[in-house]
Amino acid sequence: MPKSQVVQSSFTTGVIAPTLAGRIDIAKYYNALDVGENITLMPHGGLKRRAGSVPVLKSKDSSLGYAAQEFYLSEDARLEPFVFNIEQKYLIVFDTTKFYVIKDDLLIYEDDMIDLFASAFSSAFSSAFGGSYSITAQQLKEMDITQYADTMILVHPDFPPLKLVRGLTETDWTIDFMHFKNIPLYDYTNNYLGKKEIFKGNATEKEFVLIYTVPPFTVYVDGTKDTAYVYDKDVGKITFTTAPANGAVIELISGAGVPEMDADNTYEDIWSDARGYPRTVTIYQGRLFFGGTKSKPITVFGSVINDYFDFNLGDGVADMGIFDTISSGTFDDITVITSARTLQVFTESGEYYNPAIPITPASSSWSRQTGYGAHRTNSVSIDGSTYFVDRSRAAVRQFIYSLDEDAYVSPNISLLSDHLTKKVKRMAVAKGSGSDIANLVYVLNEDGTMAVLNTMRLESIQGWSRWTTQGLYKDLTVVDQDLYVLVARGYDAQGKTKYYVEKSDEDVLLDHYHRQGEGVDAFMGDYITREFSLVSSRDGKFDVFLDDVLASPQPIYDAGSNSITFVQAPEDDVEILVVPNTNTNATMFLPTSAALNYRKLSKKGNLFYEGEDTPTQNGNKLELTFEKNHSYLETGFGFVVKVRTVNLNASGVAGQLFNEKKRLVRVKINVYKTLGIKIENYILNDRKFIMDFSRQLVPFTGTKEVYLLGYATHNAVEITQEIPMPFTLLQIETEIKY
Repeated sequence: MPKSQVVQSSFTTGVIAPTLAGRIDIAKYYNALDVGENITLMPHGGLKRRAGSVPVLKSKDSSLGYAAQEFYLSEDARLEPFVFNIEQKYLIVFDTTKFYVIKDDLLIYEDDMIDLFASAFSSAFSSAFGGSYSITAQQLKEMDITQYADTMILVHPDFPPLKLVRGLTETDWTIDFMHFKNIPLYDYTNNYLGKKEIFKGNATEKEFVLIYTVPPFTVYVDGTKDTAYVYDKDVGKITFTTAPANGAVIELISGAGVPEMDADNTYEDIWSDARGYPRTVTIYQGRLFFGGTKSKPITVFGSVINDYFDFNLGDGVADMGIFDTISSGTFDDITVITSARTLQVFTESGEYYNPAIPITPASSSWSRQTGYGAHRTNSVSIDGSTYFVDRSRAAVRQFIYSLDEDAYVSPNISLLSDHLTKKVKRMAVAKGSGSDIANLVYVLNEDGTMAVLNTMRLESIQGWSRWTTQGLYKDLTVVDQDLYVLVARGYDAQGKTKYYVEKSDEDVLLDHYHRQGEGVDAFMGDYITREFSLVSSRDGKFDVFLDDVLASPQPIYDAGSNSITFVQAPEDDVEILVVPNTNTNATMFLPTSAALNYRKLSKKGNLFYEGEDTPTQNGNKLELTFEKNHSYLETGFGFVVKVRTVNLNASGVAGQLFNEKKRLVRVKINVYKTLGIKIENYILNDRKFIMDFSRQLVPFTGTKEVYLLGYATHNAVEITQEIPMPFTLLQIETEIKY
């Protein structure tokens, strides 16, 4: 029988939709996958097992017991990054009544927001909450947030903008309403924009030189109209008959287009309890920009340059505040305002940018580019483009400048994998990481799954995969380069679901990972390397073996770098094992009741072990007992890795064989540091008969193969990994007979 070889050495297209199963006419098909579950695509072409996760704790002192360490929240919690610099970075968690500050996977500060919302800042505002004095779950989800230096700004149209400020230490945080120096004035009755200039009286000064106010204007002293003054137009000053009292607030209000204002003028703050507050926020070119309010849904407000609390419009000179109403033909809400290479505003019906350089009151303008409309889901910027979710919540689009169009375009970057993005609720981006050069965009779906995009635009790399966990992803964010997720796992004593904050960690193979005792590090010699960095062993209490023989002399241990250095580099292919020399762990204390709950619900369970020492559960206690002592024990939630190729297309003498019956005879895979995988349910052996079965396995690098039986019209290869072991796939080669 004739045979054909099909080699797939790149998976950068990622998972494609089932409706593309027959598109053998496009080049991307041959780098694609039909299924890619719990994997991360690599920019070099391969793929690997996704990172596990570790829970954020209240304390890392294990002697306190897990009940004192455990940290969990309500379903409504929202995660946000706070990055002052690469060393001072925090995870901020907002709940409906409290906020929390996390650093290095540890809770370091928490405070109550009830007092803030119960304050007398605004009676109308307080009454709007119906006496509950807390942010609702819906408001928490809809808040827009930006950060500069040590201040985070939070906005929502239902309440005044808030600011969260870090003090002198990392445990000194305050949250308060923003108190503005000036807010633009507006006559909602006549649709006129007003301006305000403020002075303070001192009981002696009668003359006040006006900086930017010109007639017509009205003067108010402590809120009361005052006409006992003379205006000198040549000098540009007013002189009161009697000096205003010490501390008196003197306001000069001028109205655009209004010939004269009387005591019953209808000018008011443009945002307020009655008119609504800013909906979106960003910082660009030294200005704080707000986008849209309830009463001015398509207006953009810009602060005075380098003064984020002053929105004084003044006389319109270059550094004064900005007031722009976008001319769109419709009054659709601004849903996103973001600063990228340009200042960009997305509404429910279109996408705009501001071409002015720099943006000033005179130069500011808005140009409509595309008309897809954006959902309120947050946008992210990467590779010179802005990713946003369109109003269908099903497509992720890329707002990017096109030289061919000489304009911005918004292509659908989830087009080939549209079955992975459904009802998108949150996005975050990691621009490279300590373990991977890939740019990863994390897209959270309403159903608790995650779609992950590996993208490097200049290298034309763009591929999607799907992540799941035992539980549901509820929220996510990236702090610097680290992914944090809010996950629903297990239940408390009352049967209520627990929601944990967990950090993605490339060094662990389970979710909600917990280790008791020191682990084993395994390496392979190469004739060259003398120094090896340890991951599992941390206390220096270990022995080093070379091919199961105690190394003599033992390598030198450096506690500062947690590494060992040999006097002479171990030979090529010599197995190096760093094994703790104390075995004291006979009882595994489970880190969370969630583990037991999911053990009861899952037939496979979540505890993985090697050797003959099978654990037993001690009744309903959160512990498992082994017959022997072990150097270390691990627990966590397992997840299945699944990779399936698209239908293989072979060519024969007569042409394409895609829809012809054929036999998949042999599969060869090229892997890197891999253990515990199956090909089409055939388990690939990781041990040899001459091996000591009590010793930890060293991940395998090289080629594995399996022979298969049976004919089929459409042939594909499925690779799975059901146990927590390392896995990196570089290439798949298949032999097909027809």
